[in-house]
Amino acid sequence: MQKRAFIIFLILSVLWTAFIFCNSIKTADYSGKQSKYVVDIVVRILETSDVSYDVEALTYMIRKQAHAFEFALQAVFIAMTISCKYIKLRRFTVHILFFGLLTAVADEYIQLFSSGRSSSIADVVLDFAGYLIGLSLFGSAKFLFGRLRGSAGGKNRTSVVGETI
Repeated sequence: MQKRAFIIFLILSVLWTAFIFCNSIKTADYSGKQSKYVVDIVVRILETSDVSYDVEALTYMIRKQAHAFEFALQAVFIAMTISCKYIKLRRFTVHILFFGLLTAVADEYIQLFSSGRSSSIADVVLDFAGYLIGLSLFGSAKFLFGRLRGSAGGKNRTSVVGETI
């Protein structure tokens, strides 16, 4: 079970990283159309309430949150992959963080070659912040899961897939 979970999360990590890079390759027009689709849904929801909004600001927020979400999910997949193989993630924290930063920089670099797109250091920081949030959520969930199972700090350690190690 442990090996299967490792392979599944490794595949998810690779596919999700590829998904991030594929989004970077898309032209500005295509990327804008994808964002507009989501913005239109949010606008329809906001129109049912008496909330005022600016469509440009809303579009900007949604685009930036999508980036952060992509990287947060990538961090969870990477942490799950490492966690399936090793109990102590702390030994791999620098590697995990470096991979997230490397992906964020590569993502912005790829955008330099996409029609109508540009890259910015602010976006690297935003992407990496999303990655840190995902890693923090994973660490918190793992800690709470360990506490609930009564194994945190105890002799019987539990892996992320629930097996006693």
